[in-house]
Amino acid sequence: MNTSAQPEFWGDLGPTTADDYQTLLESFAQAFWETDAQGHVVTDSPSWRAYTGQSLEQWLGQGWLSAVHPQDRAAAQRQWQHSVQQRSPYNAEYRMQRPDGGWRWTNVRASPMLNPDGSVRKWLGLNIDISEKKQAEQALRRQQHRTRLTIEAARMATWEWDLITNQVYWNEQHFQLLGLTPQDGPLSAQMFTSLLHPEDAGRIEAELTQSVQLRTPYDAQYRIIRPDGQIRWMNGHGQVTEVVEGKAIRMSGVMVDITDRKLAEESIRMSQERLQRALSIHTVGVIYFDLEGNIHDTNEAFERMSGYSHQALVSGQVGWDQLIPEEFMAVSLNSQQEYRIKGENTPYEKQFIRPDGSRWWGLFAGKRLCEGEYVEFVLDITESKQTAQALKEASQRKDEFLAMLAHELRNPLASIRLGLGLLSWTDETDPLQQQTVRLISQQVDHLVRLVDELLDVSRISRGKIQLKLETVELTGLIASSVAAIRPQYDALGKGLHFTPWGKPLFVQGDPTRLGQVVTNLLTNGLRYTGEQGQVWVSLQEKDG
Repeated sequence: MNTSAQPEFWGDLGPTTADDYQTLLESFAQAFWETDAQGHVVTDSPSWRAYTGQSLEQWLGQGWLSAVHPQDRAAAQRQWQHSVQQRSPYNAEYRMQRPDGGWRWTNVRASPMLNPDGSVRKWLGLNIDISEKKQAEQALRRQQHRTRLTIEAARMATWEWDLITNQVYWNEQHFQLLGLTPQDGPLSAQMFTSLLHPEDAGRIEAELTQSVQLRTPYDAQYRIIRPDGQIRWMNGHGQVTEVVEGKAIRMSGVMVDITDRKLAEESIRMSQERLQRALSIHTVGVIYFDLEGNIHDTNEAFERMSGYSHQALVSGQVGWDQLIPEEFMAVSLNSQQEYRIKGENTPYEKQFIRPDGSRWWGLFAGKRLCEGEYVEFVLDITESKQTAQALKEASQRKDEFLAMLAHELRNPLASIRLGLGLLSWTDETDPLQQQTVRLISQQVDHLVRLVDELLDVSRISRGKIQLKLETVELTGLIASSVAAIRPQYDALGKGLHFTPWGKPLFVQGDPTRLGQVVTNLLTNGLRYTGEQGQVWVSLQEKDG
């Protein structure tokens, strides 16, 4: 059942926000409904039934006509049939029954929703209550003659047109509305027509001529261009007020500035267009549904994401249990609970299943449109999810490789260390051998540190690094690191200078990790200083 306007109803306007969409509709429409391609009602519309008092059985088919006033029924049916046959928008005004048995005026509008091949899929329509407007118009017509005599007091523009001399008489307000300086005496009627907007001039002159010839009331809206260039909308009313020997010789009327109303109407129209453009974005899926599991409508973007046709989704052929994997049912039910309590949900992610069994990820966020109907907007985030998973797997493979590499290197390095120890004992009198053993030992120690660093990188990446905190004396720790790496500096002809603090400095930390930090800094200094470069290390206490 579709009790709210759908994205297609507005054409390809199309995701301002759902709040804007709902507020815009509820601000001027009282009933929303749809028919099949032939103009027959086949689905329920609670808003229609609430508006007219009809039962579901009375409403279906062409039963809606029985809710139309007998004097308006034939014209309403004739105009509806013409729109259906011509596939043209329907716009009509007639009296409609109220639930209490009375009658009210309504403006009915409907548009055809087309399939890709150009055929009509269905019609979407709405009713706007214009009873107050009609009542005001009727009251105006009844009081028009008396009001015309006292209209000056209401500061409305009044005019009298001498049809014999083609001269007009304006009150002061008339001059002001047209942006002119008030003056006494008659003016040529051409003064008025010269101020008409070029697009309206011909129409207004024709309507005035017709009103004079047929003695019918004149009622028209038009634009005037003031001398300062400002364009204003006016609503003019008038009729022949004096006839001599069957010939009209005088016409009287009023003019009202309706610019503000026109601007408001234009603002609403532009808001509707912006809304439709937003809802037609091809990357945003839209679903209309109720909490009983029925899908009311979808847009093309969601149909493309899901792989299901519009008919399959809205006809009930496809249920939520087919669309949503079992492991994501809990998060879906939680979202429904939020709809019931708050009328909106917290944006969440879940997977959907396509007809071929493949899955796709969606980001869902929605809001209640009206009692019993909700809208949800969907973004396909499958690609970003796949990218994140690929990065996670690549990082895991890297960690595994580093751990394996470090493990494979530790054993041979331990053997080399053992062999170097044996060599250093065999012939302590051979200085060349002892120097060679020292150099090799230094390089082996360097490789061992690299292996330890690889293991640390792996542990940190997996969140398995453990810090063993204790009281550490920094001067001795740094001195040990400097002494360990100094031979490498000496071998490359680079200077390493350490200036200790004059007293012991204690901190809480992991001595092994702190030593690694200092060693890394010293290694970078060795690696990135130029030939005969100098590195200074100093230790001092600050803020303590």
